[in-house]
Amino acid sequence: MAEEKHCLQCGAELSASAPGGVCAKCVMKLGLPTGVDPEIPPVSDARGVVPTTTKPASGFIPPDPGQLGKTLPGLEVLELLGQGGMGAVYKARQRQLDRVVALKILPPEVGRDPAFAERFAREARSLARLNHPHIVTVYEFGRTEDGLFYIIMEFVNGTDLRHVIQAGRLGAGEALAIVPQICQALQYAHEEGVVHRDIKPENILLDKKGYVKIGDFGLAKLLDKTATPYTLTQAGQKMGTPHYMAPEQIEGAGEVDHRADIYSLGVVFYEMLTGQLPLGRFTPPSQKVHVDVRLDQVVLKTLEYEPARRYQHASEVQSDVESIAVDGVLPVSSGPTGAVDSDAPEPSLTAQSGSPVTEEEQGCMDAAQKRLQIPGIGLIIAGALGCLVPVFAMVMSVLGQVAVLELVISGLGVGVGLIVMAGALAMIKLRSHRLAVVSSIVAMLPLSPGCLLGLPIGIWSVIVLNSDTVQTAFAVKKRQLAATGKQRHVTSVMAVIGLIILVLVLLGSALLVPILMISSRESHRPRALITTRSNQSTQAPAQKIGDLDFPVGTWDYIDLGPAGPTLTDACAQTMDLKPSELLAVNSILQKAYQSYLDLEAAHTNMQHSGDHLEATIAPFREQALVFLEQLWQDLDAVLDSRKQAIARRHLPFGRMFGLVQFGEPKVTMTIEREDNAFNYEIAYQWPKASGKQGGGGKGRMPTLPPECQRFWDRAQIKE
Repeated sequence: MAEEKHCLQCGAELSASAPGGVCAKCVMKLGLPTGVDPEIPPVSDARGVVPTTTKPASGFIPPDPGQLGKTLPGLEVLELLGQGGMGAVYKARQRQLDRVVALKILPPEVGRDPAFAERFAREARSLARLNHPHIVTVYEFGRTEDGLFYIIMEFVNGTDLRHVIQAGRLGAGEALAIVPQICQALQYAHEEGVVHRDIKPENILLDKKGYVKIGDFGLAKLLDKTATPYTLTQAGQKMGTPHYMAPEQIEGAGEVDHRADIYSLGVVFYEMLTGQLPLGRFTPPSQKVHVDVRLDQVVLKTLEYEPARRYQHASEVQSDVESIAVDGVLPVSSGPTGAVDSDAPEPSLTAQSGSPVTEEEQGCMDAAQKRLQIPGIGLIIAGALGCLVPVFAMVMSVLGQVAVLELVISGLGVGVGLIVMAGALAMIKLRSHRLAVVSSIVAMLPLSPGCLLGLPIGIWSVIVLNSDTVQTAFAVKKRQLAATGKQRHVTSVMAVIGLIILVLVLLGSALLVPILMISSRESHRPRALITTRSNQSTQAPAQKIGDLDFPVGTWDYIDLGPAGPTLTDACAQTMDLKPSELLAVNSILQKAYQSYLDLEAAHTNMQHSGDHLEATIAPFREQALVFLEQLWQDLDAVLDSRKQAIARRHLPFGRMFGLVQFGEPKVTMTIEREDNAFNYEIAYQWPKASGKQGGGGKGRMPTLPPECQRFWDRAQIKE
């Protein structure tokens, strides 16, 4: 039976999904005034994104919610939550989805930079790709008719870390529950190529379930060229962001990378533990508060002046913090050293100073090693068999005795064998209980010839590993290794190498086996048949409508936003467009897209009543051809011949203009909204000369497909 876990604050039993150490109610209480029900947080704490300052930037006066709602018809703007150097934040509701969101508008000053619109679209698309449970989600972005840039984000109903720290009841246990969640979010963002640049307590939110959400991701970089004067140097700012900035950010020396976020995380971590900022020649946390001395090493390493001397990845911080949280004996009190309760237990000497374990614990480890020795040796033999058989198969393949397909499959034995042997060594040395269990299970799977021996030995190993005595021995050994500061054993390296080989063999098998099988069949066919297949492998030409090119193109090469279509970075790279050419092409496509919508609307008859819409689009192929001819003339005027050829292959005209078959058939579209969902049906009536018939589709979805959505929106606007 799994060991029950209890909250460090109130003693309540923790669920399996609760963040380590603290229940949701206690996390909320840390940031709420005394006597307030944590289930109903006050309005001041119900924030989707917490503003970074309290003083308006450059005289910026946020629009009234009612006035702002008129420029964003899809939103019902409910209230202004706050404003600061990075704009203003409103609470709003998306009417169509009936979803509460946070609406952030950027200061008007940023729009005066001619290049900001392009940079805004590029950076906002990058932020919208961040999909992580500990990062505030970006739903939508754009620009209003008044020229105001906005971002629609997830609304987090909770509090921020600043409120929690100011409450003065944040202990080491709670800090060690929060920091790993921050690390997970930062590691994910850094792997996606996004650096936050403004990690501080105001941007770290806690929702009503006690989970961490990081907000304002990437806005510091987005507003860098235009907002720096009043976000970093304006007099009278309340929060003092520079105290959380890495030295290289303040000095402006070279490109700032993800290690700046790790430095800022160190400042926040120090503040959570001590309630103070690490200014000047600061004292390590354990000398100010009663915490595990190992936390000093973690905090000081994050705050190294030189980026190369810090942690290089947020995941490394998470690993060290979680190890201390599991192994150490952490007091909950976070007051100054002089205020610590004299009756509090002293930190474990075994855990912190590396002194020998007790005789009882040593006896437990000796007994466990004796029980694990025989099954461990058996797994080593099984893993060795898995490694040796592929070598034999390779030799036989050279001699022509084994088929290529059999050789590829047998390569799995090397990866499986290394994993099994690594787990067996970890089992004998009491190094990693998890790795020992995984390798025992892998040994039982029919992935290598060693499974014949691995099946009975693996079952034996799993039974022994699940005994209480053995699990206790692994825990004692882990604590001892952490206290002495010894590095990971070679078994971890073996397991990683084995896993890499296993993945490469599986991927290689998936890619090479079909090719080898086809090649084998082709070698036995007559030469005439092979020649025919070769002739048919040439790439199909672009689609034509009359004499004009109408490519379906690569659909993810275009983004359809409120302002119309824009080419993605991948498309711009494929076409090798210069910045000026990219702006010109985007402008042409946006104007053409609006013209096409107007052309389509002129041939559309809509009957709208309440939640029912019937739209009929009459054929307009001749007008569409004139439109298409003009579009190519405009594009060819800004592209050279090589880029024209690429455009005719990759521009996704099918996505921009072909969703109702480019005006060729008569289209009947029926839409009905029922119970927060849409029933829709599309039917095509083709001209006889086209030789086409049927087509269309129907379904029921929470949101309409793009080819239906624009007609529904048009009907709502008319109403």
